[in-house]
Amino acid sequence: MSGPGERAAPGPPLARGEAQREARCRLMALAPNSWDGQWMNRQQILSRLAAHHDVLYSTGAWSVWDRGSPAFRAAPIAGAFEPRDGVLVDRPPRWLLRWPTAASYDRAVVALVQRRWRRQLARMGTGPVVAYLFHPRYAQFIARLGANHVIYQPYDLFRAMPGWTPELARLEERLLQTCDAVIATSEPTRAALQAQSPRPVLGEAHGARVPAPRSPAPPRIIGRAPARPPPPRLPSCEASPPHARRGR
Repeated sequence: MSGPGERAAPGPPLARGEAQREARCRLMALAPNSWDGQWMNRQQILSRLAAHHDVLYSTGAWSVWDRGSPAFRAAPIAGAFEPRDGVLVDRPPRWLLRWPTAASYDRAVVALVQRRWRRQLARMGTGPVVAYLFHPRYAQFIARLGANHVIYQPYDLFRAMPGWTPELARLEERLLQTCDAVIATSEPTRAALQAQSPRPVLGEAHGARVPAPRSPAPPRIIGRAPARPPPPRLPSCEASPPHARRGR
């Protein structure tokens, strides 16, 4: 036992496998595209990151407006998490239906969705949780997720597209002001987002697409937040998988 002012003896060093596990992050990635659809930058980036980190991908929850769609009818009632290309893909349960026009009910459903994700992330290890958002509509899902860091990488300049609403503008503004890193897929998008972001907006060449280390290494920095430790730089997404189909 150490006396007053004495430092405790260091514990045994981590085994190599344990040390590598400590360096892994748990990514909660959210985008509106089905993983099994056209291969786009979401799949390219996340399947590469999955070689170094644990990745959970979801399109969010079903809503009452989805009830007539073939995809909803084919979804499992209780939901499932299925491996695809090294990523764990969420198949949302049919019983968790959002109802946007019923605010109290909708908030309760969002809370249940977050709890379901937290439970799955807990099964994936103990590394830092990184919320990786590809669309601002998912900003409302991360409040209770317990994420250590938030990355926003819009795959388009959404404000210039049909369907943009004041609510989406508000959610994107919140993300740009509070997230740890913003990554743009084009220079026009980067310039537009930079006008609202208090931190530098990165192009893909400076963010996710960096050379992968040949052997596991401690996390490196990507972005920063004043009140939180900086998030880890995520490894390479440079090459596309052999079966990749090009898309945005």
